[in-house]
Amino acid sequence: MLIRSGVPVSYHENGKIKKRRLRILDFDTPTNNYFLCVRELWIRGPVHRRRPDLIGFVNGLPLLFVECKRPDKNLRRAYDENIADYRDTIPHIFYFNAFLMLANGIEAKIGSITAQFEHFSDWKRLAEGEPGVVQMETLVKGTCTKANFLDIFENFILFDDSIGQTVKIVARNHQYLGVNAAFEAVQDREIRDGKLGVFWHTQGSGKSYSMALFAQKVRRKLGGDFTFLVLTDRQDLDNQIYKTFAGVGLADNDKDPCRAESGTALRDLLSQHKAFVFTLVQKFNQEITEGGEYSDRSNIIVMTDEAHRTQYGTLAKNMRDALPNASFIGFTGTPLFNNDEITRRVFGGYVSTYDFQRAIEDKATLPLYYDARGDKLNITSEGLNKRLAEAIAEAKSMMLMSPSSSRMS
Repeated sequence: MLIRSGVPVSYHENGKIKKRRLRILDFDTPTNNYFLCVRELWIRGPVHRRRPDLIGFVNGLPLLFVECKRPDKNLRRAYDENIADYRDTIPHIFYFNAFLMLANGIEAKIGSITAQFEHFSDWKRLAEGEPGVVQMETLVKGTCTKANFLDIFENFILFDDSIGQTVKIVARNHQYLGVNAAFEAVQDREIRDGKLGVFWHTQGSGKSYSMALFAQKVRRKLGGDFTFLVLTDRQDLDNQIYKTFAGVGLADNDKDPCRAESGTALRDLLSQHKAFVFTLVQKFNQEITEGGEYSDRSNIIVMTDEAHRTQYGTLAKNMRDALPNASFIGFTGTPLFNNDEITRRVFGGYVSTYDFQRAIEDKATLPLYYDARGDKLNITSEGLNKRLAEAIAEAKSMMLMSPSSSRMS
């Protein structure tokens, strides 16, 4: 936090004590910083000395740590044989670390100092539309240019303590590209008429973390006066997303109430300019009349999870009427139907896509397998379609004959 936000200092000037926050890194103009990569630098630990392959310094801080192997060696060996040893013998080299890189000249992966090897990830694309290829060159270009490296360090690292111990999380390739696309949409929100887009990243790809990273970057880079209204349609989803935001330190309902249990509470929280407010779409259960808006602020961003389920009917209309100048972004783990014009009308088109097949190829989520068990259920396909058609026709004829059919139609 001190590196990202600056170090508070006191000093004397004209006989008075003044306080300022000194920035260690210039995130706004990356070229104003001093970058240095050192090969095989001896590091003295409490007992032993070690000579890591590459250490990347920015303004004197060791922010990048690279362990290299020969092209014929598996990256797993770099983790098992070297990283574990460095953690024990020279732990202080990682105090300022942004991320680790494992490389063999052909392949490369990045991860955090707390990550198991399985959580180190590839960096296969420099742009979302690219097919993707696993190679060291792509990862280096994507993460180690001056601008990208400082962007990752400032905006794409989270510390999650929701499981009882602190885990450092570095964004994966698809999260970095997707969040930056959504961030650009916020910058263009007036041109987009508040429709920031649909963020479709498949189930298991870290969508809740992407929401947190998106909100973190907007508040850091565009100003801390934004309010994010995190909206779901189920209590279990609301609990899950709140737990993620609380775990990474972005929200704490006990110290600073931010969860609206009613429409009245929601209106009150929005009037307090909170950083985050969590609620269900069901809380918009009152028709909004002219002058009865919850807030007319233009710096409210509504982040809706499972967007395609929450944008229909009176509740969604009430929400849009209650927040007439808000911007809307929809997060979903499943694609929109081709005829889903309502969701597009609220959010616009896709701002970022990461579909199931791509996630499988990137090993970001586990594949699904269909195991046909028709024999065990004693179902055969012979004549099945014909019997289904007959059953549907019979049901239709019974409905037409029923006295209540006119009311049902």
